[in-house]
Amino acid sequence: MLLEVFAHSLSRCAPGGFSSYILQKDRTAAGDGITLPQYPSGGDALLVEEQYLSRLERVFCNIIDYPAWHPAQQRPPAFYKSYNLIFLDGRPPLASNARHYSAYTPAVGRGLLLLSQFILALEHLRPSGTIVAHLCHIETGPTAQLVYMLDRLARGKILAYKPTFVHAATGSFFLVAKGVGADAPTQAWMRTYTDGLRAVWGELASGGLVLEDRHLDWIVSGRDVYRENGGYYLRLVDLARQGKLWKTEEAALEELVEERNRAAPPSNMPHWSLPNFNQRAVNGGRRRGPK
Repeated sequence: MLLEVFAHSLSRCAPGGFSSYILQKDRTAAGDGITLPQYPSGGDALLVEEQYLSRLERVFCNIIDYPAWHPAQQRPPAFYKSYNLIFLDGRPPLASNARHYSAYTPAVGRGLLLLSQFILALEHLRPSGTIVAHLCHIETGPTAQLVYMLDRLARGKILAYKPTFVHAATGSFFLVAKGVGADAPTQAWMRTYTDGLRAVWGELASGGLVLEDRHLDWIVSGRDVYRENGGYYLRLVDLARQGKLWKTEEAALEELVEERNRAAPPSNMPHWSLPNFNQRAVNGGRRRGPK
């Protein structure tokens, strides 16, 4: 069984690509896909071929408030299941549509949606399952802390991957964690992390706060991530290099800069240049560190 939290971008990209790929490769696969209701009409076209729709149940709901749902609240059937593969690719809708789906500001909503997805995944993943999460900037918090969490839950069986057809020129990437919760200790950690993420979600939602790395210091502190000798940033740099995250981003940005320079009139537009991406790795892979 697979579960995909679709991209909630509305007109930014078509959701369902992960599920479509799995359903195509495995004829026995089936699952559920969570996405926002389309407002007011239209919206994203689902990127799942018609022949696979019989094996993918679409669940139309807004999970940004999932941690606040009352235990007795009636839920779609997907929220009573467990899954061995969960894709976390939920993103807030475009600003023009955001007010129809959430009372939170876009900045606050992004953090709440990120936490809601991880809470959902940790609560519904089967032992030894796989989580694929869409994240941004592996070298900074709170992403670094979420990577640390999955690294621990998967006993080190994680890798970073950066698709070149969509995300090449951005800081976004996908983290794949296999064998999550394979034994009793990691299952206990999953419950601890779930409780902690729920507490942070409640703090952000009630206070209208933007998610920052300090809110996840209980997972791993910024000091432990970025300390000079043996800090977790060394692991982050290794993951980024193995997944060619920075190399791919640098090449894509250089191509964009070259296109901009070719198109820009020399007299009206200054010549664009890029900083040295390799320096980011030399500095521990971070653009900014904790205060």
